[in-house]
Amino acid sequence: DTDGAVAFTIDFVDTAGNPGTLLTSTSDSSSVTFDKTAPTLSSVSIDSDSATNTATNEIATVGDTVTLSFTASETIAAPTVASSVGGVSAEGPVTYANVSGNDWTATFTLAAGDTGGAVAFTIDFADTVGNAGTQVTSTTDSSSVTFDSTAPTLSSVSIDSDSATNTATNEIAKVGD
Repeated sequence: DTDGAVAFTIDFVDTAGNPGTLLTSTSDSSSVTFDKTAPTLSSVSIDSDSATNTATNEIATVGDTVTLSFTASETIAAPTVASSVGGVSAEGPVTYANVSGNDWTATFTLAAGDTGGAVAFTIDFADTVGNAGTQVTSTTDSSSVTFDSTAPTLSSVSIDSDSATNTATNEIAKVGD
């Protein structure tokens, strides 16, 4: 069957053989539309509110909010978005918003317990009559977010002065040194 309005005709006669008027519409303006087409997602991108950004890859840290934005080809029910960081499920909950029309966002905040690494996602979705779309796991614009959970360390720290009073590991400095 083809997507679209379900059409019908009713041709009838009474028991005496008198024909009724052919019907092709309802008397109460009701209708049925057949939808077998699965929705698709376009303009899928990922972003963070981190100040450390490159053209398409953002480096996020604890407390930064990651936002996944996407547009559906038709009206969809609330999607299910799962996020992972460094290959492990993210700690924080995902919040969904139907921003406008068929535009959606899913957001979550990176937590101290999240594993460092690439932020990945899955989007499962269906239209309002239940036609499931194909799961989406990548962006359409090559955007990405990487979670940096590793604190920096210093490996070699030393202090020195130009004082003439020195020992092997300790220097005595005076005013002007």
